[in-house]
Amino acid sequence: MQAAVGGYIETVTFASDAVVICNEEGRLQGLPHNCTFLGVDFVGPILIVGRTGDELTDLDPDAMGLLLVVLK
Repeated sequence: MQAAVGGYIETVTFASDAVVICNEEGRLQGLPHNCTFLGVDFVGPILIVGRTGDELTDLDPDAMGLLLVVLK
């Protein structure tokens, strides 16, 4: 996950079953704006993953479809 976001990871939980993983120091590194999601600005690459308890998982197809609508 660190390789995907280009640095130390930070997790931002936005639903009981979904998490955004981003670069913890992205703003300090001057990474470009990626998106605004639920009022939070993200910079640099992000991953959006599912969550079950303390485990990160794949997103189910319904959640992926909803995210595609919200991120447009």
